[in-house]
Formats: sequence, C-alpha cells, structure tokens
Amino acid sequence: MPATMQALVILEPNKFEIQEVSVPTAGPNEVLARVRAVSICGTDAHLIRGDYPGFWPPSFPFIPGHEWAGEIAALGPGSELYGWKVGDRVAGTSHDACGVCQKCVEGRYNLCENYGRPGLHKQYGHSVQGADATYVVQGVKTIFPLPDGLSFDEGAVIDPASIALHVANRGNIAPGDTVAITGAGAIGLLGGDAARIRGAARVILIERNPGRLAKATAMGFETVDSSAGDPIATVREMTGGFGVDVVLECAGSGHGAVGTRHAPPRRSLCRGWDPDPGRGDRDAAARPR
Repeated sequence: MPATMQALVILEPNKFEIQEVSVPTAGPNEVLARVRAVSICGTDAHLIRGDYPGFWPPSFPFIPGHEWAGEIAALGPGSELYGWKVGDRVAGTSHDACGVCQKCVEGRYNLCENYGRPGLHKQYGHSVQGADATYVVQGVKTIFPLPDGLSFDEGAVIDPASIALHVANRGNIAPGDTVAITGAGAIGLLGGDAARIRGAARVILIERNPGRLAKATAMGFETVDSSAGDPIATVREMTGGFGVDVVLECAGSGHGAVGTRHAPPRRSLCRGWDPDPGRGDRDAAARPR
C-alpha cells in the first residue's frame, strides 16, 4: 500500500488543485477502497463555490466526492465480519447514519436525526473527506457489492440512479401512465429510465439546455424545449388536451416546481432542491393533487 495518493483538494472557495496527500487508514467497521471511477454531483459544485460555509464542508482544505465505485484495498477491524474481502468490487454512497434513530430504523437514513453529530453520523464528501482521490475510507453501511456485469463507471452513478428510482416509486407511476419530468440533468434522465421501468407509456422531458435536450432525445424520450414557449401548453397539445398522469420535478429550481403547481397532474413529486428558498413554492408542488 503506498503512503501517499493524489486527491482533488478544495483549498478555499473557488480554489482547488490536485495534491499528493496521505492515504487514509480504515478504522473499525470501515474499509479502504481503491477508487476506480467517480461521478460529479451538483452538490460538488456548491462545495467548491463555498455555498454552505461551515456546514458542507465544515472547514477547508477538503476532499469532495461521494458517488464512486472501486475495489476494497484493505479492511478495518471488524469489517471482515460483514463478509467483505480485499478485492471485492463495491459502489459507495454518502450517508453513514447512526442506524438507531426513528428515521434510520424506518430506512430513511438520509434523514438521520443525529445528522452531523460526531461519532454518530458522517456524510462522505460533505461533512467528512470524500472520494475524489485514489483511495477513500468508508463505513461498511455505505458500500454495496458491485456485480461483475456492471462497469466501475456504471457503479459510480448507482447513488443518483437510486435517488431517481426512489422518486419514480414515490410518484406511484403505473403501467400506461404518461409522465412529465422537469429537468433533463442526471436525475431527470435517470428518472426517465426509472419511469420506463415502472411501465410508463410515455415519458416527456422538459428542459431548456440544448445539450441536455439532445441527450434526452438520444435516449429515446419525448422532449419539450421550455425556452421556446409555454411548456405546459405544449405538453397539453402533445397529449391531446389530457395532460399527464405524473410529474417528477427534477430540475432543482423553483421554476420547475411552479410549473407543476399550475398544471397539476394526478400525482406530482418534487425531488429537486433549489439553494435559493425564495424561488418557487416547492412544498405546494410536492403535495399530491
């Protein structure tokens, strides 16, 4: 095992560089993994800009990154009891929650009631060092076996894919539904795939970015350019005046949520998080009609 590794280090807001840093050591019930692929989350851009000072991250310098895949390089004490072995292919997620509060027991560990409390909760790449490095240390609760049929690149998007599937499940998409998705970023596109998995007959992606629209089209989705006119009127025209059964708000902006409010479908679900709480009424959009 080398003593040092390369890592992306944020020195201060809007200033980062590749540095040679010490390889971390796995503690009890942790593993050291060799990172083979890492994806970039929208949160990473916020961290680099310093949008959440003192919270994400608590301080600088800081190594971001929380959507990754790789292989176990070393086991911390006790991690072998969970069946992990050196060489196992794994994908990681960010929340290392307490596991005992009501939310954790319900399986909603992303809402852990002990969030941020030292010794009880960690969020890799947010409150503790992350995976934008050659190696990363994570707890056994935050890694999952990566099947041989999935590449490391695919494994690095399992975390956002799980979020997209959760959104589709919460939307109760039924076979034959027509689904509209606002935002054709990673979550929106993955949400479109999840809608198809649940049996949606039509999936319409609403977006204004030309590159994202092109990607959505290439993936076989119907698209609406929201910059070309009233997207609500366009969707109504596309559906013969019936509208859609389900709307998934994946743009992360108040504008997308307002759209679901003014064109209420049978069910709507808001996944996005706008860092500016003054734009749009996301709570209203998230309530089922």
